Amino acid sequence: MVNEDLLSKFEISKEKYEEMKNKGKVLDVYRALSGRLMHRFVSNAKKANPCLVLVEKYRLSTFSGSYGVGRTIKTFSLLPGESTTISVSSYKRSSQTSIEASSILDSYTDESAEEFEQSVSDEQSNTSSQEKECNYHAEASAKAGWGWGSATVSGGVSGGVSSAREEFAKNVSTATSKNSAKASSKRDVSINTSFESKREEGEEKSTVREIKNINVGRTLNFVFRQMIQEYITVLHLVDVRVAFFNGYRGSKVEVPLYELDKILETFIKEEKRTEVKTQILTELSSLRDYQGRTHEFIELVPESSPELYRIKPDFTSFYEDENNNSFEVPGIIVNANKNVLRTEGVMVESLLGESNALDDYSISLQDEKIRKQELENQSLELENQLKIEKIKILQNKDETASKIYRNLFFEEKEKKEE
Repeated sequence: MVNEDLLSKFEISKEKYEEMKNKGKVLDVYRALSGRLMHRFVSNAKKANPCLVLVEKYRLSTFSGSYGVGRTIKTFSLLPGESTTISVSSYKRSSQTSIEASSILDSYTDESAEEFEQSVSDEQSNTSSQEKECNYHAEASAKAGWGWGSATVSGGVSGGVSSAREEFAKNVSTATSKNSAKASSKRDVSINTSFESKREEGEEKSTVREIKNINVGRTLNFVFRQMIQEYITVLHLVDVRVAFFNGYRGSKVEVPLYELDKILETFIKEEKRTEVKTQILTELSSLRDYQGRTHEFIELVPESSPELYRIKPDFTSFYEDENNNSFEVPGIIVNANKNVLRTEGVMVESLLGESNALDDYSISLQDEKIRKQELENQSLELENQLKIEKIKILQNKDETASKIYRNLFFEEKEKKEE
């Protein structure tokens, strides 16, 4: 009997549970990428199918790449002397749109993580492998697996794991592209203009500014462009463990590589142990990265007797692209991908119109206004210079200069008053 509290937690009716049970399905509870407990119904294995499994642990790392301008979102012009009010509203104006625009690359949310996880699962083309994977990750404390790679001794370790690794890398790359493309499509930034200053209060988050074209003869043009950010996602293999699994839920025994001999002694016939160990170590000694280069991913444990192997604890890989973006990650890079996301940043360019809207008479009036302003500025500048000279005379107590100053300015002032 299944726990009724568990059915209630996931809002599963008893009728639904019994229906799935009659179809040979069992309830699988697992912890999703977001950390929340999720559920699904999977087929239980009908018969045992013992096999050794190489359990590969991956990490998806994201790095910022180039940053620049994207599409034009708004253009408008101001005639000479005209003013207007603009408001810039981002896609974060409400919680709903913010969630829809979230991505695992730059704005992690539970929704974006679970959507990404579901996308990876949907890319799994081998149904039987997916069922094995679900049964293998049956424990509620385990994270849901994204790829299944196993091979029996007769089938050969190398072929089975290499093909599963390639399929997994492809699935993650496709899911990442879908996740970023969907998020980017929701990242709309709107630029609104009006000819009167008006601002409504509400949930919408926007920036309101008033701008004016101070030119009297030329049009002022504005171009608004949304900024875009490139993200480099790297999928890298960071650890490999060995497990035995017979197909039934909860039957797995998983150990680190240095306990390989222990799991072979428990589940593999004595005459086959050396052959199986050699195949596993050979597979892990020549792993290929995303550029086809081979790497030795394992090493002997120092001073171990008998000889034990482990994943190199300090193994790292370097990534570098044509734009000189470079970084170091632990493990072996099996896939590298680039995705571009729109951001809420906006770049504004102002362009002054080339044609002058004034006739010759109006242009002459403008020139005279400029000349008048220049003369006024010169007069103010002379007054300031006189004040400075007066202060110098007082500071230096120069009687001769004081008499000259009085004769030049005060006598002239007295004559004007007469």
